[in-house]
Amino acid sequence: LIDPVDLLHDRAAAADPSSAAELLRDLDRGIREYFGLRLASIQPRFEQRLSTVSDRNDATWRYSLNDAVKEGRPATFVDEKALRIYAVNKLETRCRYLYLLVMDNNPLSSRVREVLRQGEVRVCSAGGGPGFDHLALLMATNFLEEVQLNGGDVLDPVEGGPVETGKAIKTQVFDLYNDDWLPIMEALTDLSNGNSSGSLATMHYADLRIPLDAAENGDLRDAVPDIDIFCFQFVLHENSSFILDDENGGNLGGDLDRGMGKTAISGAAG
Repeated sequence: LIDPVDLLHDRAAAADPSSAAELLRDLDRGIREYFGLRLASIQPRFEQRLSTVSDRNDATWRYSLNDAVKEGRPATFVDEKALRIYAVNKLETRCRYLYLLVMDNNPLSSRVREVLRQGEVRVCSAGGGPGFDHLALLMATNFLEEVQLNGGDVLDPVEGGPVETGKAIKTQVFDLYNDDWLPIMEALTDLSNGNSSGSLATMHYADLRIPLDAAENGDLRDAVPDIDIFCFQFVLHENSSFILDDENGGNLGGDLDRGMGKTAISGAAG
C-alpha cells in the first residue's frame, strides 16, 4: 500500500522547484479537502444528536481551559450543557490537530501512517473526552485507504463519500470525567464509525494526577503494553503540575514512557 505523503514528498524532492511546489500544494489541498468533506457530513448530525449548536462566542470553556493549561490543573467537566457546547465547538479544531499531524512529513507521522494501514489498530486516547482522537484517526485511515482505491490520486476522493473499509480503529478513551463524556462519545462514534464496521471506541476512567500503578488507573495500566498508538492532546499540559511532581505520587509521564508500546503521538497543538 502506498503512502501518499511519503510518495509525493519523494517525487517533489526529485522535481524542479516549480513542479515540487505544485505537488506539495496538491497534496496539502487533497488532505484538507477530504477532512472538510468528512467533517461537513458529521458536524450537523452531531449537533442534532446533542440538541445543541456550535456557539463560537461561548467564553466559559475558553477561559476555563486556558487557566487549566497555564496552571497545569484539569478543568471540571461536569456541566452537561457546557459539555455539549464544548463538544460541538471543539470538534473541528481538535480533530484537525491530530489529523494534520498524522499527515505531516516527519518520521513519527510516517510511522503512524504505516501503523494505520494495518488491519486493526489499537489506540489509547488519554484525556480523550468525547472521542476526538478516535474520529481523527478514523478520518486519516479512510483517506489513506481511499487513495489506494483511487489509484493514488489525492485530489479525487472516491465518489459517494467514505467507502467501507477493512481497517478497524479500536480506541480506548481514558478520562477523569468518563461518565460525563460517555453519552457524547457514543453519539460521535455512532456517526463516525459507519464506514468502518470493525471500529469502536470505549470509555474508561483514568486519573493522570496519580501514578500509573495506582488502583484507580488499573484499566490504563492494563491497556498500555498492547497499544499501537497513544494519543495526547492538551491533557498533559492540563495535568502538568501533578505529572511533574515526583514528591507527591510519582511521575506518571515517566511511568507511561517506560510501559508504552510501539508508537506514541503527542498532539499538544495550540
